[in-house]
Amino acid sequence: MTAEPHIDQAPEFEEKRATDGVPWLRHLLVLLALGLILTALILDNGPDSTESASPPPASDSQPDGSAARAWLKKAGRAADLEAVYQQALQYDKAGARADAWLLYYFAARKGHGPSALALGRRADPLHFDAAKSVTGNPEPYEAYKWYRIAEKAGVAEAAEDLGDLRGWVDEQADKGDLRAQRLRLLWQ
Repeated sequence: MTAEPHIDQAPEFEEKRATDGVPWLRHLLVLLALGLILTALILDNGPDSTESASPPPASDSQPDGSAARAWLKKAGRAADLEAVYQQALQYDKAGARADAWLLYYFAARKGHGPSALALGRRADPLHFDAAKSVTGNPEPYEAYKWYRIAEKAGVAEAAEDLGDLRGWVDEQADKGDLRAQRLRLLWQ
């Protein structure tokens, strides 16, 4: 038996892979750039826009919630949840909806019932007030979620609001609203 010479059987295309990716990458970058330009054009709310911008909050607070973030930073992570809630109420009274929402959210995520109730009512179509909304639309699923947290924390009003929301969801689901039909499944 004679030994056969070693033959390199690697396919030729493997050597070209490193350079083949460059044109593909160029196309991807061009598409990404076009997408960013299109997004900028769609979202442009400059002075030429025909849409009116949301009015600024009634207080000196920044509309982005920076006052609430500064307050939380000063209070620290171990901030008393009732104090956080009281500060959120102050921001609410001043019309600083983003600041109020952030503080309600901070406390509600830690199980504070009244804060969860406040968030539920902001999202509930039956209690919806555009002046207090950060999203501009009622969000029944969010209302359900926050009412459940408030209910677990022992807030009696949350159970009542949850029952009212259930009635609204059933009515909308019966009219064919698919989102309401999905939300109704959470009660089963």
